[in-house]
Amino acid sequence: MALVLTVASVISVIATYSAITSGENLFGPDPKNVIAWVLIDLILLLALAAVVSKRLLKLFLERRKGSVGSRLQTRIVVMFSLVAIVPTITMAVFSAIFFNYGIQSWFDQKVSTAIEESVKIADLYFAEHKNIIHADILGMASDLNRDAYNIREKPGSFSSKLSLLTVIRKLPEAIVFQKSGRQHSLLARTNLSYSLEMILEDMPDDTIRQAENGNVVIVANETEDRVTALIKLENYFDTYLLVGRFVDNNIIKHIEFTKGAANEYSKLKNDVSSLQIQFFIVFVIVSLLLLLMVVWAGLIFAVAVVKPISMLVDATQKVKGGDLTTRVAEGHENDEIATLAREVNRMTTQLEKQRMELISAQRRSAWSDVARRIAHEIKNPLTPIQLAADRLKNKYSDEVENKEVFSRYINTIIRNVNSIGKMVEEFVSFARIPVPVFANTDICELIEEVIFSREVNSPDIDFIYKKPDKNMVIYCDFEQISRVMTNLLKNAEESIEDKMESGNLEQGIIKIIVEKTKDNYVIKIIDNGRGFDQNILERVTEPYVTTKSKGTGLGLAIVKKIIEDHNGRLEFINIDSGACVYIYFPLSS
Repeated sequence: MALVLTVASVISVIATYSAITSGENLFGPDPKNVIAWVLIDLILLLALAAVVSKRLLKLFLERRKGSVGSRLQTRIVVMFSLVAIVPTITMAVFSAIFFNYGIQSWFDQKVSTAIEESVKIADLYFAEHKNIIHADILGMASDLNRDAYNIREKPGSFSSKLSLLTVIRKLPEAIVFQKSGRQHSLLARTNLSYSLEMILEDMPDDTIRQAENGNVVIVANETEDRVTALIKLENYFDTYLLVGRFVDNNIIKHIEFTKGAANEYSKLKNDVSSLQIQFFIVFVIVSLLLLLMVVWAGLIFAVAVVKPISMLVDATQKVKGGDLTTRVAEGHENDEIATLAREVNRMTTQLEKQRMELISAQRRSAWSDVARRIAHEIKNPLTPIQLAADRLKNKYSDEVENKEVFSRYINTIIRNVNSIGKMVEEFVSFARIPVPVFANTDICELIEEVIFSREVNSPDIDFIYKKPDKNMVIYCDFEQISRVMTNLLKNAEESIEDKMESGNLEQGIIKIIVEKTKDNYVIKIIDNGRGFDQNILERVTEPYVTTKSKGTGLGLAIVKKIIEDHNGRLEFINIDSGACVYIYFPLSS
């Protein structure tokens, strides 16, 4: 809405300016046209004022609440307003002054005198034509009155005499008619006098009555191209002479324009005070409209500047409160604020990573201590139990009545003691992961050896190995990476076995893919087993997190520790047909 009003206001202001500066009228712009545009400006002014006021009220409330960035936004708006007010007021004042000065120059005494003299010249022009035709018709009437006897004796010579007189006096047309009641009888005429005959037919009776007393009646219409004169011939009975003289049509148009301008000038001179007030109001409205447009532009600019800063302040406050997951929108602009946002995001990412590493290290240290204690407490009684079970089996197996049941009990004890022993070994391994011994290692050959050992252990599962044409050598601990691959493949095998036991899978498949990308060596292990439990997927590498009934939850924790010691990282995801594990080793390794 604000954008539409702003664009409409710009168009309206330009149109108002065009209406004010229009040069079609001799004495300035058309007031009606200007007032129409002023009304449009006023409507837009009120609408834009409402929108701006609403936004300013919101800014005021935000400042009272102490919202981040509200003070800076207020300062920007005030600065824009001050920058706009000074030139706007200056423009309005000087426009009003120059406009008033221009009006005074319109009604200067020289201008008034020139216009009055122009009207007088126009009147004198017609007066001259009236004087000439007055003299001409008197002379022609005198000549016709002297020849009245001869004309009566020779009626056919009347038109010839009339034509001769018109030629002498350079009159283009003349007629002589006799009045009988309301009828007119044409006694004589010159050639090309048809227009006078038409005038005679429409001539008012009052005009003829004025000529009955011997007066010359002159008819001069400033909008027509002729001057006519009427006089009564004394030596004839109810007989009248009507003559006409043409006036230059261009001069008539100039006279009409001059008198029209004089009338307009007189009207403006009488309304000069109201005109000054009207145009002053125009300047005020346009100035206010421009001011509101600038204020709105200031609001938009302030929001554009303050918003990213507010986001940065808000983000720093959240980071201060301990929320290291906070991120700031960086935007698309390559400016200082975008650079600062990127640096803040990079800082929070590093802090979050360091905190997670620290927490992981603390957890690992705590779990290592727990594992060491558990291993110590469990390992001590295991050996006596194992020895006691062996002695019972050797000594009493022949003396008991039911040897089979006795042997089953003893074997159960021995089997579970062995199982507990393996668990103790895992605790010990987790508590005492040795420092890696790095050496250049062909990772493809390492994986191939691990796959071969697993194929022997799980012959019912298809192992598919895809490796690059060229071997990839990385700097790593051969034994530890072998342990990682063995652990991950063993987990995949167990997942497939669980799914096959449930009857949802006929053939287990494990794919191992080794490839090199732009930044990393990547090892993918994909299986079609039951996948990871979605509830613990994000915590699957934490110690003692497992869904296996007999698992310790330390295998993937050991894997993660080894990979992190090699500056790598792990990624676990579920796919439609099972699960996928990604191992990334940086090329720099």
